[in-house]
Amino acid sequence: INTAFKHPMRHITTRCGWLKDWSAGARSKKTIPYFTQIDYILCRNDKTSMFSNARSFSGTLTKSDHKLVLARLSYSKIYNILKKKQSAKRKFDIENLVVNPETKIEYQNSVRQLLLDRPPAENPNEEMDQMIEILNQAAAETVGYRKNTQGVHFYNDPILQDLSVQRHKLRLQLLSNNTSVDRSLLRTKINRIQS
Repeated sequence: INTAFKHPMRHITTRCGWLKDWSAGARSKKTIPYFTQIDYILCRNDKTSMFSNARSFSGTLTKSDHKLVLARLSYSKIYNILKKKQSAKRKFDIENLVVNPETKIEYQNSVRQLLLDRPPAENPNEEMDQMIEILNQAAAETVGYRKNTQGVHFYNDPILQDLSVQRHKLRLQLLSNNTSVDRSLLRTKINRIQS
């Protein structure tokens, strides 16, 4: 923690003293000062927001080449540590809706049928809540949920998946090939796939 705050050097160094200056010769009594930071206050990464300041202090009553290192805690920020982590919400498989035209028609028919079956609401807020509930229900029935194991750049489109696999194979060939003519051909193929 004492490395996280900006202070003058005299409040950063935690050990100071004098060393023999060997450049002056073996018989010389000349000494040079040294200043280092070797004492630290360790803290877990998620708890750093509680600290408001940390630095070293010299002039303690005990004789030592080490300085006293203090850190100040701010308990007003303890809510950052005690916050409960929210569980990830399940997401609908929107790519399936975009790519697959049968799923799109099925979703539209399901929404249309659910809208016809519902009774009218008395105020606009209830009406909006009912609409959102109907859309979610229709999506759950027809579109389905996305798998949690999928990465950020995952897509269901088979054409995009094939292009991605081709590009990956070309990049591996590019990395293993050393001739300049072949490398330029591979680069042009990769660029064609990307565009």
